[in-house]
Amino acid sequence: MHILIQRIPIFLSLLILLFSACGKDKNKQETPEYNLPIPREKLVNILADIYVAEASLIEYTADKQDSMRKLFITEIFTIHNLDKTYFDSIQRVLSNNVDLFNDVHHEVLDSINKPSVE
Repeated sequence: MHILIQRIPIFLSLLILLFSACGKDKNKQETPEYNLPIPREKLVNILADIYVAEASLIEYTADKQDSMRKLFITEIFTIHNLDKTYFDSIQRVLSNNVDLFNDVHHEVLDSINKPSVE
């Protein structure tokens, strides 16, 4: 499990690069935060689950990672009562507003790094 925690920053950095590469259209107005299609807390929980699932993929051989990724994402969507189309719309909102993405991303990191009460 310790190795998973070490890999989370690598995965998160890749996500930031992915969303930054999308860039913003200078002619478009910033998407206001209140236009998030779901409550921010729920979004943070979903993304935290996805980040942890992605980080755990290093435990699998390369040939099993794709199938395990699909399984993890399917389970996360089921747990959060979410479908892919709806999630894609959320990703579009975040990719169109880098500041919002960064804010949400930091909340996700905080929630992942928060010590668990045992």
